[in-house]
Amino acid sequence: MVHTTQLPAKLRQEVASQISERLVPPAPGASVPKAEQWVLNFGTDAKTSPMKLCLAESFPIWSLGLDAIQAHRSGSETALFTGYWHHQIKYGDTAIRYARSRSDHAMAKMTVTELGGETTANKIDQVITWIDSNVSSDAEARLLLVPSFGIVAFWLSAPPDNDIVVADRPAYYAGDILLQHMYDFDNFVGLLTQLPPSAGVPNRQQSRP
Repeated sequence: MVHTTQLPAKLRQEVASQISERLVPPAPGASVPKAEQWVLNFGTDAKTSPMKLCLAESFPIWSLGLDAIQAHRSGSETALFTGYWHHQIKYGDTAIRYARSRSDHAMAKMTVTELGGETTANKIDQVITWIDSNVSSDAEARLLLVPSFGIVAFWLSAPPDNDIVVADRPAYYAGDILLQHMYDFDNFVGLLTQLPPSAGVPNRQQSRP
């Protein structure tokens, strides 16, 4: 079964508390919801608190740079851990937001740096559901960003096997890059070498055959 690196309970509480403070600004005289009100156990939020705001899955964020793609080097060997984490936020079983946090070198402290919207959270949640239904390997799930192509994907790492499932990409690539489809990591890098980076898409779109 696909799994992800688990954050210690202390860090999950730390992240949940920071998200809570950002999502629910305190009214005069009111207290900010405490971290204890958040469901922090991976995969159990919808079952234990069907109508509560929950901190759901968390994934380490890795990044694949343009240099590695253009050199067609093995993606699984050149992708870098960014030091950031992605967190899904749910109301019951519905993904409503996501957050990003940064860890220190010792993984002793987490700082929430970003809150994102429902669209991306939903797309990631759909791929999580797809992976749960279609992938039986004991792979570790990592969130992979490919900034030069605007791609958000899952990297399923089970050496020697490394696979990619894309959650989101610019509409420009709709005919080239499939969503909810399993790619071998190196084949995925090979596919990207055949495509132009996403910067300046409107200009390239006019000249693309």
